Amino acid sequence: TTIEDIKKRVEELDEEDDDYDICTTDGLRQTSLPGIEWLIKDVMPKGSICSLAGTSNVGKTRLVAALAACLSTGETEKMGLPKAEPSSVVWVCNEEHSLDIKRRLKAATLQYNLGPSKGRISIRPKTKGTFRLVACNEVGNQELDEEQCSTLVKQIKRVKAGVVFLDPYITLSDGGLDENSSATAAMLTKAFLKITALTDAALFHVHHTP
Repeated sequence: TTIEDIKKRVEELDEEDDDYDICTTDGLRQTSLPGIEWLIKDVMPKGSICSLAGTSNVGKTRLVAALAACLSTGETEKMGLPKAEPSSVVWVCNEEHSLDIKRRLKAATLQYNLGPSKGRISIRPKTKGTFRLVACNEVGNQELDEEQCSTLVKQIKRVKAGVVFLDPYITLSDGGLDENSSATAAMLTKAFLKITALTDAALFHVHHTP
């Protein structure tokens, strides 16, 4: 592509483009804008992408279990967080059995003396196969795994989940891909954005660090 090619294309484009949202300071001064919608106030906005990173054995999964349990009952203040409305949760745990996750959830329930759940906790364990959002196609190029993305969106909608925990981040792309490469990270972010756009659920991924 040459500069002349771009110039020619520029001349062909319309004067207005709906992809851009134009505003001015005067207009903003006179406009009442909606506030941020929070799943947990000042911590986790609805439809956001959040990340928890740490080395092995520092308690990442324990923290996720506490968050899931407390969100399901609407008692996040017992963790020292702002109080949240009860919410259902989807937890994709590619390295854990369902029973192990339930043990962690029970431990959190007892530790924080939680009341009855008003939302459901939906667990997808490793025994159902590795859940991935990015795969390699037949020629080795990265692409979104349409089937897996679709089944996750459907489950979020089934249980009306406010948040999805994806644990761990390293397993969300095909085994042959480098999860730390910019290309893989960009593709995973693309998947996250599509899922949040379709569901308004927050995505919370857990990442192992060296």
